[in-house]
Amino acid sequence: MKKRIVALFMIMILGLTCLTACGDKDDEKDSGKKKKSAKSYESVYDIVDALQKFEKGTVILTIDADAGEQGHVNGTINAITDGKGNFKIGISADVNTKDQKMNMSADDVIIIKDKMAYINLAEIIKVAGAAGGAEVADMFANMNLGYFAVPLPDDLDIAELMSVVTGFADGSSDFLKAALKDAEVTGEKGDFSIKFTNAQSYKTFLSATADYMEKKTPDIEKAINNNSLDKIDLNAYVKKLLDYYGEDINILASAAGVEQAQIDALINEIKSQDLNAAVKDELEGEIGNADEIKGSLTEAIGKIRKAAEDLTDEQMKDQNLEMTVKATDTGFKIKGTALLKDDGNEVKADYSIRISDDVSSISAPSNITKLRDFKDVLASLAPMLGGLMNGMDD
Repeated sequence: MKKRIVALFMIMILGLTCLTACGDKDDEKDSGKKKKSAKSYESVYDIVDALQKFEKGTVILTIDADAGEQGHVNGTINAITDGKGNFKIGISADVNTKDQKMNMSADDVIIIKDKMAYINLAEIIKVAGAAGGAEVADMFANMNLGYFAVPLPDDLDIAELMSVVTGFADGSSDFLKAALKDAEVTGEKGDFSIKFTNAQSYKTFLSATADYMEKKTPDIEKAINNNSLDKIDLNAYVKKLLDYYGEDINILASAAGVEQAQIDALINEIKSQDLNAAVKDELEGEIGNADEIKGSLTEAIGKIRKAAEDLTDEQMKDQNLEMTVKATDTGFKIKGTALLKDDGNEVKADYSIRISDDVSSISAPSNITKLRDFKDVLASLAPMLGGLMNGMDD
C-alpha cells in the first residue's frame, strides 16, 4: 500500500508542477502590453495561463524529503535560459539515507552557448567520486579539469525541440480546472492555496490526469517521433567533430602508441560512411513504433484510473497534499508539502519552484579542458589500445 500511495502522490506533485513548463511565446513582446502586476491575477488558472507564456528567465526547483529513520534527501536544480537557445543548469544534493550518503554541489554543470555545449568535467568527476566512483575520481585526480567543449550540429534547431516539449502544457488551464474541482482552492489577488481534503479530491485529480494524458497521447506520439533530429546531417556533423578535435586526436594517438597511419585510416573510414542512412536503418521501428508507444501510454492511463477508483477515505485520512501559488513582481513562487503516513512510518516532502524573469549572463567558460589534456591517461592505456587497433587492421 505504501508504494502505491507514494506513487499517487508523485503523480499528483508532477502533475501540478509540470504546469510551470515555459511556453514558446513572449506575451509582452508579442502583444506590446505591459507586464501584469502580481495582484492582477484573479484566479490560479490565470497564473497557469501566464506560465505557458514564460519563455526566459530563471527557474529554481528545490525538494526536501524527510523519511525519519530512513533518511533525508535535499536537492536543488537551477536553470537559466535567455529564450534564444542558450541556457545553463546547476544542481546540488545532500543525501543521507541508510543506503547512501552524498553531498555535492555542481554549478553550471552544462552550458549551451552559440551552438556549443560545455560540460563541467571538474564537477562531474567530483559528483562521481561522491556517489561512490572513487576509481574514476582517482584516475583524474592529478588533472586540472575544466569544461569540455562539444560542438553542436549546425542544423540543430533547439527552439523547435523546446516547442515540442512545451507543447504538452497546451490546455493545462482546462486540465487544472477539472483536476481541482473537488479540491479546496482559496485565495485572491495573485496568492492562492490548493489543498486536497478527502479521497474524492484525490480521485478527481487522478481521473483528470488520466483524461489529460489520453487527450495528449497523439502529441506525445508526435514528440517521440519528432523529425527535427532527422533534419541533422550526421555526415556533416561528424566531419565537423573530426575537424574540431582532429589535432587533439593525433596527439592522443601518439601518446597511446597508435601509429598515425592507423588513425588516418580509421578517420577516412568514418568519413566514407553514410551515417545518415546507417542511423536511419538502425532506428527504424525502434523509436517510431507508434503502436508500442500508444500501448504503453494506454497501460499507464489504465493504472492511474484503477488507482483512482480504489482510493478510500480511510486510506487517505492521514495523507496530506497542499500547495501555494503566488505571483510576484518578477515571476512566480510555488510551494508544496506532501505528508505520507503508512504503517506507522511518515515521509514529509517539501518542494518549491521559483520562477523569475531575471536572466543572468550566459557566456562560454574560459577554462576549457581539451582532448589532448587526457594524453597521460591514454598513455597508461596504450597496450590495450594498441592491441585494439591491431585487431581492427586484421
